[in-house]
Amino acid sequence: MPGQGTLELFPRHAAAMVSAALADTRVVVINGARQVGKSTLAEITADTRGDTRTYYLDDDLARSAAADPASFVDFDGLLVIDEIQRAPEIAGAVADARLITIPAGHRVHSRAPDQLLAEVVPFLIA
Repeated sequence: MPGQGTLELFPRHAAAMVSAALADTRVVVINGARQVGKSTLAEITADTRGDTRTYYLDDDLARSAAADPASFVDFDGLLVIDEIQRAPEIAGAVADARLITIPAGHRVHSRAPDQLLAEVVPFLIA
């Protein structure tokens, strides 16, 4: 029962979509408002695989990643990087990846759709 030392999660239907995207895509972004379960969704996806390394970028780890981003991402399996905006240098170390920041908040799809498309479409068709 909830509240008695157990953690009960709502089903994450998006987990299947993330796993499917990872089957043929090198970079998957999980985007959303604060406290909606983005990290949990990433953990659920990572838990189904054995080749995963997960980083939660607190200040010390972010400084370490920023100092040597190429070594930080040197891993053949799935890398889960939570709070990547704390060390944007990491994106430059991933082949064919870059970090895009659009100052529209979590509703970027409705607040800045043209800017979002202008950044994402060239990446998708490359």
